[in-house]
Amino acid sequence: MELAVTERDQVMEAARSFFGQPHDPDEVLGGPLLEWVRLRGSQPWTARFEQNRTLESAELVELTETIAVVMVRAEHHVRIPRGFREYRLRLDGPALLEKRDGRWRVIDFTLDGRRRLEAIVRGQLAEQEQNGVTVRVVGVDRGTSATEFLLEVDNSSVETLRVDCGFTMFEANNAWQATSVDSDQQIEPGVTGMVLVNSRHTLELTEPDVFIALRLRAAGRKFSFLLRVPLTPQEGPVRLPPPRRLPVFRMTWPRALVFYAAFTAGAAWWYGWWAIGTSRSTSRSRTTGRSAPAGTCRQGSIRFGTRSTLASWWPRFSFSGRRRPSSSRCRWS
Repeated sequence: MELAVTERDQVMEAARSFFGQPHDPDEVLGGPLLEWVRLRGSQPWTARFEQNRTLESAELVELTETIAVVMVRAEHHVRIPRGFREYRLRLDGPALLEKRDGRWRVIDFTLDGRRRLEAIVRGQLAEQEQNGVTVRVVGVDRGTSATEFLLEVDNSSVETLRVDCGFTMFEANNAWQATSVDSDQQIEPGVTGMVLVNSRHTLELTEPDVFIALRLRAAGRKFSFLLRVPLTPQEGPVRLPPPRRLPVFRMTWPRALVFYAAFTAGAAWWYGWWAIGTSRSTSRSRTTGRSAPAGTCRQGSIRFGTRSTLASWWPRFSFSGRRRPSSSRCRWS
């Protein structure tokens, strides 16, 4: 009985350490989760976020010699101190713990209703090589607030590589969406570096694959890569021939501004011609002998009604360039 109480206390202490306070992953995680955290590494941009985790309740529901299940209710709060972006992630659900090397470690838990081991796909998923540079997709984290791609870049060239930009194509999008990458990251010749690509779009667990594009720079040259990434473990990586350039339909801020400016100009042009056509049709109805509606000025080559769209735009000028007569000189029918 005393041994069972001790094991129970150790399990609950491990759960409280992981869900209720900052922790060292090597101390509380185990299995594939720990391997993923080590492979992903610590990213420098994460230091900009304030992270706080609150444990609301924890209840042990199953305990064996090596496996324990704890029902947890907790919240993970992430925010930027000098911005407006913040996330509240719920960690409600069962957490699976395993005893390894005499210590209880968390090997799986629930994040916003999605099991972490189900969300993470690891393995040699896709690969592409050109000019001595090889890019491999070795993992995808299908989170509920963002999607992360872990890329392995093998630089066998003689030049230092720098990550320029990245794009992803999801099934729900009709254009390539920009991603967040560490543009200051450099990969020296003969070195294999890990590149984390973060997209604010999310993936469903049922989607079979996703496309990712990446551009690297080296001494003024550009290396473009485009890979189809399967979201299930494969016997071997998917290999595609390298593209000549990045996809054309890429959604970036400069491209979005140009698109909206062109759309606005086109809409204004079309509406202007539509208004002119309306005025001309009104003028033709006058020449056919139809009586002018009440409140319409008959003076001038083009009849302006009080309800005319053009009259509301140019109330005192006609299309011939002549100044419209004042209301005192108009003969109203």
